Amino acid sequence: MNYIVIKELLDEYEQNVCYLLKGQIHKGILSDDWNDYHYHTIYTLRRNNKDIGIIKIGEFNMLENQWSPNLPVEFTSLDSRRFFSIGYSDDYYSTISETNDEALFDILMDLNDFTVSLEVYERAKSEAVTKYSLLRYTPEKEWDSYIKGFYDLLLPPLKLIASRNL
Repeated sequence: MNYIVIKELLDEYEQNVCYLLKGQIHKGILSDDWNDYHYHTIYTLRRNNKDIGIIKIGEFNMLENQWSPNLPVEFTSLDSRRFFSIGYSDDYYSTISETNDEALFDILMDLNDFTVSLEVYERAKSEAVTKYSLLRYTPEKEWDSYIKGFYDLLLPPLKLIASRNL
């Protein structure tokens, strides 16, 4: 899948391209004003003119004064040695699960989402951006069950798709 990172709303979006809009949309305006202890990790994921949901993206070894991950402007998948992500809420995973579109499950893998990239999650636990932004509102001792809760929202469609790909 192709991804394009943008910082403003467009009049038209290409079909079958995922757009990562830097920030979140409120009343028709894209804003990146929110920060988690100075981190700006929020992106709105849009595909086929539909907002899939809000995600947070982090980067390994972010510098002390680095506020956002240094995402490439265009890519087909994020390098799991550099980047990781998690949906902002249950709504994101519910949308993926309820939409009959296998490409949405590919997005989880392409963006190294904690729910399906557990090895990446294990490495990212020690990153400050994970603690202060991506999992900010969840006590550290509850992180594993929090991630599992999101994974459970993806079942059974995720199992069905995985079994077809075996």
